Amino acid sequence: MRTYTVSEAAELTGLSRKALARRIERGSLRCVVRDGRRREFAKFPEFSSEQARARIPDPNAPETFAAYKLRWNELSDPTHRRRLEAVRELLRLRFQQIVPRLAGSPGGAASYRRVAERGLAVEWQLGDGSRLTLVANLGEVAAVGFERPQGDLLWSTGPNVGSDLGRGAMPGWGVAFFLALVR
Repeated sequence: MRTYTVSEAAELTGLSRKALARRIERGSLRCVVRDGRRREFAKFPEFSSEQARARIPDPNAPETFAAYKLRWNELSDPTHRRRLEAVRELLRLRFQQIVPRLAGSPGGAASYRRVAERGLAVEWQLGDGSRLTLVANLGEVAAVGFERPQGDLLWSTGPNVGSDLGRGAMPGWGVAFFLALVR
């Protein structure tokens, strides 16, 4: 978990250092966190009203914790088991393939482009000169206009995503990561 200096926390919350320190002393930092989270969401149209933002769960509330706490007893359900396996695989790939290449990554060395109505391609330049690319169709139906990135397919949401991309298509809710190494 990231920790913040008082100066950083004051900047993030929009409070002066003195006001933030007073709230911490009084134990009202929970309100600062809750209100700050809701202010962050205000830029999204669906949360433009105060009423809509009030529906955002309080990150400090015990019921929020309980609602999002992992339920390890549900791993016997095949859907939950597959999700856990996918998350473990993504973490393994991150640890083995991406993290070793991050040192020296130039800040701001990323680009993105929209594809079709709900598609996205994002490319990051890594510290060793390699390129990590995410291609995603964030819609329910298959879409065309995608390009298969250079590099090796690291992970995808399905067995045919790589070949579909070779034809310029991406299935609904399809996601793929590619890594192009410096040779």
